[in-house]
Amino acid sequence: MKNFAEAPERIDLAERFGRLAQRPGGRPRKVAIERAQAELVRLKPELSPVIVTGCRDLESALSALSQSNHDSDRYVEQAYAASQNLRDVAGSLGFSLVGFIASNLCVIFEIVSAAGIRYPLDVISCHLEALHLAQAYLYRDKMPADLQALTKGLSRTVQRVKNAAVSAATGGSEPG
Repeated sequence: MKNFAEAPERIDLAERFGRLAQRPGGRPRKVAIERAQAELVRLKPELSPVIVTGCRDLESALSALSQSNHDSDRYVEQAYAASQNLRDVAGSLGFSLVGFIASNLCVIFEIVSAAGIRYPLDVISCHLEALHLAQAYLYRDKMPADLQALTKGLSRTVQRVKNAAVSAATGGSEPG
């Protein structure tokens, strides 16, 4: 977890918040940050409802996408929005691995959309399985660097999608 206690002060003392922060009393900044970080650690054994809901929304959209023939744009948009939401909140809540996986999914959706290639449901499914793993109690506290085999494998699948996009743009066939 990033140590914000060492961050330089950037409070504008002319603003109301700055004046309130400079008043006597209260906790020193370092103590307040340490307590907030301790509270996050205490709450972390329980998955945040935001993470659970985000994963459920993503899974529903991806399931619908894999079964859809004619309304896939709507499900892609739902899956992309759920991925963005997970990416944006996971790190703040201390779930870096979930954030990494969601970020990969965002990249995949962006590449496929820009290149106009077929959605790689196998790659997306692989990321969905990784999200299930990241929600498990034993893996919640893990950083992407803690699970290098997993994160490198996921990164390789994203690279495969990038290669397919390049190949499609240059008129080649999609690499397998």
